[in-house]
Amino acid sequence: MFSIYTWFPYHSHSVCAHVREVVINKWNFKDGGKFSSDSSLFPSKIGNDLKNCTLKVSTLEIEPFNSLYNSSNGLQAGDLEGRLFNLIAKTLNFRFILKRPENDDWGEKLPNNTWTGMKGDLFKNVTEVGFGGLLLDTELCNVFDCTSPYLKDRLIWHVARPLQIPQWQGIYRVFKTYMWITILIICVVVTILMWLMGLSEKEVYFHKLDQSFSHMWASFLGVSVPCLPKSPKLRTLFFIWVIYCLHINILYLSFLTSFMINPGSEHQVSSVEELIHSTLQYGYHNGFDKYFNDPTDNLMVTILNHRKHCEGDGTRCLLRMVIKEIFPFWYQKL
Repeated sequence: MFSIYTWFPYHSHSVCAHVREVVINKWNFKDGGKFSSDSSLFPSKIGNDLKNCTLKVSTLEIEPFNSLYNSSNGLQAGDLEGRLFNLIAKTLNFRFILKRPENDDWGEKLPNNTWTGMKGDLFKNVTEVGFGGLLLDTELCNVFDCTSPYLKDRLIWHVARPLQIPQWQGIYRVFKTYMWITILIICVVVTILMWLMGLSEKEVYFHKLDQSFSHMWASFLGVSVPCLPKSPKLRTLFFIWVIYCLHINILYLSFLTSFMINPGSEHQVSSVEELIHSTLQYGYHNGFDKYFNDPTDNLMVTILNHRKHCEGDGTRCLLRMVIKEIFPFWYQKL
């Protein structure tokens, strides 16, 4: 016959988490073997009253989920998770001692299957409970007992808002570069044609190149010219040029007004593919590497090889993205 033992933590204030062996059943080898009683081998051990026992708890400060402050009773927690944990402690009747992890972070899994940070405290039994913005993924919950999540979130790429285009750039943004070059070439060609026709037709105000240019440019700007051409050929060319300038000016002034009122914004990265092919540096906490560890996906491999590490809760990387506007950052949506 051999005995089966268990222990009942928090059964009373004098016991709390101290191990006291209790025999729950015995196995008798006679008559093919059987238990001596019908008692359950897996009884409920922890009830809804922890008898005012003290728990050691790991936590860290990560706003807006949890904030830490010192009081006469030691380190205390506030904000969303801190208030929720205090409510749980009051309901389940237990006290607690808060402890910051050594590196003040969640921690990560090491190659030897141990953990660092807050998770390391739990793994090494330094503390019994941990909270503070923990992501309850499969890897974590396979090792530790995870509670039901109170909040669900998504991890997304955060990029800086594009800068507004200066209003003065609307002066030349109306047309593309090739269009401005085309207009310039047409102006030169029309000037030369006016000059050549002025020479052949004996036009006094067009027999010099600078005079032909001034007539062409005045028409282009929509102002009056000192003298109209008299020969039929030059009149025809000048009339066609005036009609062309009228259309260009109407089109230009219409779009110029729009650009002055709403100049728009510069180009913004709109996809992950565009991000990794750009010259921008990007990053996230190296604890998220496991989500990109797919050697069959070239996109994942590229991100994993070129990402920058963001320490702690990512505050520095967020500030770098907001202030310098050059660092896309993979982080929670909230």
